[in-house]
Amino acid sequence: MATQFAVIFKTKRELPIPSDYLEVNKRMVEIVSKLPGYLGGESVSNSDGFGISISYWSSLEAIKS
Repeated sequence: MATQFAVIFKTKRELPIPSDYLEVNKRMVEIVSKLPGYLGGESVSNSDGFGISISYWSSLEAIKS
């Protein structure tokens, strides 16, 4: 298996999640998914609005770009 790098960040979202947040998030994923070295990502959140997102990258240089 090739080496992968992960970027992890946590969030606290307003509930209910505003529709504009969902639109911005969708657009952000579209942009990031086109960056060289981006391998994918996933997010989870609980019913209190706390979340964690992980993006996977092929190199440290790709993360920095």
